[in-house]
Amino acid sequence: MLSQKDFPAVRDGSLTIHCTSIVIEQRKEGGIRLEGHGIIKINSVGTLYLEFVCLKTHNVPTSIWGNHFPDDPFAVDQKLFLSAVTVNSDKISATDFSLRLGLFDHPPFITHAFVPSITFTEEAKQQSEFVDFIYFELKEKVAIPKNKINTEKSSLGSESYKTNQTILAWDNIDLSVVNYDDHVSITAKGEFNAEHLLESLIFYIGITAGSMPQPYITSKRNGLRKELSIHSVRNSARNQLIPAAVCDRTIIDGILPDESHYQLLRLIVKLKFDRPKYFESIYAQWKRVWFGYHASREIKNLTLGVAVEGLLNDIYIPKFQEVVDIEFEAKKKGIIEKLAKLEIDAAHLEVISKSVSGWGNIHAGAALKILEQKGIVSKEEIKAHSKIRNSSAHPKSVEDTVPRLIREHKHVGMCFNLLYGLMLNVLNYEGGQFSYGSGFEAKFIFRCANDVLGIYGQEVEQTS
Repeated sequence: MLSQKDFPAVRDGSLTIHCTSIVIEQRKEGGIRLEGHGIIKINSVGTLYLEFVCLKTHNVPTSIWGNHFPDDPFAVDQKLFLSAVTVNSDKISATDFSLRLGLFDHPPFITHAFVPSITFTEEAKQQSEFVDFIYFELKEKVAIPKNKINTEKSSLGSESYKTNQTILAWDNIDLSVVNYDDHVSITAKGEFNAEHLLESLIFYIGITAGSMPQPYITSKRNGLRKELSIHSVRNSARNQLIPAAVCDRTIIDGILPDESHYQLLRLIVKLKFDRPKYFESIYAQWKRVWFGYHASREIKNLTLGVAVEGLLNDIYIPKFQEVVDIEFEAKKKGIIEKLAKLEIDAAHLEVISKSVSGWGNIHAGAALKILEQKGIVSKEEIKAHSKIRNSSAHPKSVEDTVPRLIREHKHVGMCFNLLYGLMLNVLNYEGGQFSYGSGFEAKFIFRCANDVLGIYGQEVEQTS
């Protein structure tokens, strides 16, 4: 398994792993199997790839134009698996990749395959004092407040002091985040679900810095099982940012609100554990906005507007729909029963009945109105969302005048306020938040928690 001394080669893209034995196969009856050896490298854009020397093939069909595997990327039984042994006798595995064989690819031949990640596994020699362990590295921006000063010694013996580390401990989790000159390392020890905590940390780093964290190394340990993975990344995305939700270092009334920033992480981890579907929704919508933000202006605006509706549809509207007006539902039922007695074409009757049964259903606009009444969103944010959503979903040719661009800038900023406000409210977060749209510089405001969803011990009130 790779050690710490090998990590710099992963960071700078010079990693080379020589494999004495490689098997690529489909694990099904009659599936293809290729045997040989090769080298795993990282190309200039950050993608892992295999340079494979194939010596033997089994069950590979002949074709005039060559073959692509898997032929159906959605068929589970066609998935390719890679198993390899390195010159150091380490075992490597990989999956979720494809392979193309040309017309004249008969053993021996050389081919290439791009892989999303490779994984080393081994059994630890002794039980660690920590039940679970995570370590990963990334090069994207991390905006977590530092709370520890470290001493650095030069080769000449001089010392310097740098505040470059964050240390946190809660719920049997010990976390350390260290900012180096060329990368950031994150270590967690304790008792936790490694996959859940890793995903929570990546979302926390992303939403607080506006970056898209891409770990290129992840190491996990559970009991005696150790697993280390090297991942493909997009080097071009490392310096791309979107407006962040909160700030890591701003003074309010002479106080650094670092604790609310740390509390946001705890709330994210708690939501992932307690209500994974809520977590998946806010994380998915945030990722959608991040990727859309770096497309054209029209796509950026549409993605931002749709993400707000996505949160409402996934989380808020179903919760509001739980509050049933029994008297109103009885009236609807009575109307539908009376309609059924009329001499109306069956197809038309079905359409009318469905329309009546839908009366009172909460749509995105109604949900935002409820949230405005509860002080969670503002009327200006709702108007901005409507402008952005409608203009991007129903585009028409207009001139990009300076006043129009200024208005759009304001509306986009307020849509970010709306989106982040909805996300932070799901988390029950209370603390500092960026506010956009008023001028060209972000302002810093304090938001209060409002458990409108009733998932933190409060009941959802009847809405009208």
